[in-house]
Amino acid sequence: MQTRDPTPIGAKFLPPAFFGVHPEPVNITEDAFATQGWIDHCKWQYRSMTSLYTGLRNALKDLLGRNLLAQHLKMPRDEMAAVIERNGLVRALDVGGGFGDNFYLLAQHLVCYRTIYHVVDNQRQCELGERFFVKGLPDFFTQIPPDTEYDLAIVVGTLQYIPDWKGFLKHLSTIADAVYMARTPLHMDGSTFHTVQSIAPASGKSKGRKIGEANVTVISEKELESVMTDCGYTLENSQLNTDYSHAFARLPESHRNVAYVDKLWRAGPPMA
Repeated sequence: MQTRDPTPIGAKFLPPAFFGVHPEPVNITEDAFATQGWIDHCKWQYRSMTSLYTGLRNALKDLLGRNLLAQHLKMPRDEMAAVIERNGLVRALDVGGGFGDNFYLLAQHLVCYRTIYHVVDNQRQCELGERFFVKGLPDFFTQIPPDTEYDLAIVVGTLQYIPDWKGFLKHLSTIADAVYMARTPLHMDGSTFHTVQSIAPASGKSKGRKIGEANVTVISEKELESVMTDCGYTLENSQLNTDYSHAFARLPESHRNVAYVDKLWRAGPPMA
């Protein structure tokens, strides 16, 4: 079993993307999600999302009654809409929200002027987001979560990259009435473990080429639910999104039962 990917930076990468089972995170010094290769990928994503072709295609789908929103964003859309209906305003924190792509997609299905939305990510992602979406509103994007309270914390494709994920969730419990998680690889029938992911963008100038590596914590689904319970949350909704086992084919069979599961937790005990 390979414990690290031998592919050099800049070379063509052949998936699957995960390598090795490690007792602790390994020493990786550069943030792959702050490299120029990832920034190019994000710029391509932005152009694709906002192009005239995409707008016309989505308008046609809308006329045909097709749901345009990605599956992993439907649950937070519904939660935010319900809060707006109930309170007239929703306050959302998007942790690891990149350059604001989640916000852009959600905003097309919500009353935007009734939404307070903050994105937390690295400096380069925040700079991109400010350039693309919120010129003159620097507080919209931040590297440190604002000291305020939120109706909903959105954690999409992020929890696995946070070394102290338990401490992070404990902090969320002090500021967020509800927490939504998606696109986090969960170990469905085993314990939490560490692995290494090779990062190769799906678009941009470095498409299909390795730009770096990242430590990933594949959290046990049972442990995640236990930690959230200890934080004072109750699981309200849990839906299988994607069987992600193919991405772990290089790992021992005992560590391949991994999936993306969309989950919404709400503060407080279960409703009667």
